[in-house]
Amino acid sequence: MAGSRALRKLQLGRETTAGTPVAATTIWRGLGVIKDNREVVFPEEDVGILGGTDRSYIARTWSELAMPAVEGTFEQIPYIFEAGIKLVQTGTVDTGGSGFVYTYPASTTAQNTHETYTIEGGDDQGAEEFDYAFVKHFNLSGDGQGALMMSADWTGRAASTTTFTPALSIPSVDEIIVNNANLYIDDSGGGIGST
Repeated sequence: MAGSRALRKLQLGRETTAGTPVAATTIWRGLGVIKDNREVVFPEEDVGILGGTDRSYIARTWSELAMPAVEGTFEQIPYIFEAGIKLVQTGTVDTGGSGFVYTYPASTTAQNTHETYTIEGGDDQGAEEFDYAFVKHFNLSGDGQGALMMSADWTGRAASTTTFTPALSIPSVDEIIVNNANLYIDDSGGGIGST
């Protein structure tokens, strides 16, 4: 029996060791469905049996998760940045306010260490998870009359059936309003906001 669309959810957990599944620690406030991309091959063969045999093998296993565009939030956009650019667990105190500044440098001389996640997804009829998940690309967009929109495409190991990590609360979030936000892109020697 198909599950209810209204009861779908995604839960994420930051892996301590890349590729070692962990329990989820947060509920993603957005959309997405895990896609199992297991490739099963049925070799062609002439063996004198009408209809052939049931010989098959799994050529590769991997999963994907496309998170379509949703309103970007200060609390959840770091998951995308850390899984797609660089692991930055703590920010520096904003000298002019009560917030923090997070810097995600895109290195040109060495490969960045990014974070991997275990992602659980499903509905009221069942759940699956995949580990070693990272963001292969993301998109930020917006206009002056609304919230920043964020989307991401994740990839990782093969999905397997699971049960949801229980008792997680839906996190409180603050949307990033485009006309109240600043995005700085500087060269490696520049100071944030100075160029």
